[in-house]
Amino acid sequence: MPNCSPPLSRLNYDAEQKRNVASFSRRAIAFVIDWIILLIIFIALGLLVPQLGLNNYLSYLGGVFIYFVILPYFSKGTTIGKGGAVKISLVAEDESAAGFLQLLFRQFLFYGLALGNLFYFIPLVLVKFDSDRGSSRAFYFTILAIAGIALLLFLLDILVLMFKQNSKMFYEHMTNTREIGH
Repeated sequence: MPNCSPPLSRLNYDAEQKRNVASFSRRAIAFVIDWIILLIIFIALGLLVPQLGLNNYLSYLGGVFIYFVILPYFSKGTTIGKGGAVKISLVAEDESAAGFLQLLFRQFLFYGLALGNLFYFIPLVLVKFDSDRGSSRAFYFTILAIAGIALLLFLLDILVLMFKQNSKMFYEHMTNTREIGH
């Protein structure tokens, strides 16, 4: 009777791939933990120096740069939420350490554009749109529509990640990075 089971090397490879998956739930937990830590830092910083609080986009980008670029660069792709809590790492596509420019571009796309759009840009344009009664309203409306479409695409990307195991977010495709379990 012929052996119908896959070779051991294939079974080991499949097991390794499943172990290396950074599931949506693990990534979400890491995200929440990291944001709680970052919010605590921003609140404390805002109390000490009000101009450097979360309401300042440049301050926000600086905090993102330190916490989500510098920290992972020097800690093998981890942050406190990723490495300490859920044991995932941010790596290059070939699972080598992600380079500085990869981390910088990846985190700018996610935290600078996607989340920056949601928390800074859209609210700012909404205020301008609401206060403008002249001919600029069409301009602000167009900007809001573009920002809204970008935000919708980002949210659709999250839905795909939730339901399709091993899928990648748009910024991971663009930077040849991914998150793996360890």
